[in-house]
Amino acid sequence: MLLPLLLYIMSIFLRLTRIMQKLFYLLILYPLINFAGVNGVTHHSRANCINNESISWKLRGYHWFYVTSYHYNLRTGALIHSISNGHWAFTWRYAAVDWYEGGKQMEPLWLGWKVVGTHWMRERTGQPERVAVEESISCSGYDGWWEY
Repeated sequence: MLLPLLLYIMSIFLRLTRIMQKLFYLLILYPLINFAGVNGVTHHSRANCINNESISWKLRGYHWFYVTSYHYNLRTGALIHSISNGHWAFTWRYAAVDWYEGGKQMEPLWLGWKVVGTHWMRERTGQPERVAVEESISCSGYDGWWEY
């Protein structure tokens, strides 16, 4: 249902002049994508993808971020390990990622991973503040993204 609508919108867009394309983008498409780190800071975690990860970001602005991602055995609940970059960073995106971990099977009865991300920021006072804790057992890219 959504795909035909998107294809129709794209066909209209391709027929417009450059100035009209910009207007079309500003009036129609921009409000549709004005979320997920565009309007404000977003925090999310994903599990059982190619990577297991916890990420904080804002597309148009730098912040002091620190993220730790805790990776658990989904079946037993045992903490396997945690990962972080080990330092604060003034950036638009801070990611604690274990590359290619999501596809690893750790034992015969393995059910997968549970990822818990703790997201910290320093703002006006300069003091660290935990701003979010995100849990995930799926590869969904939407965890924590629709807050704005």
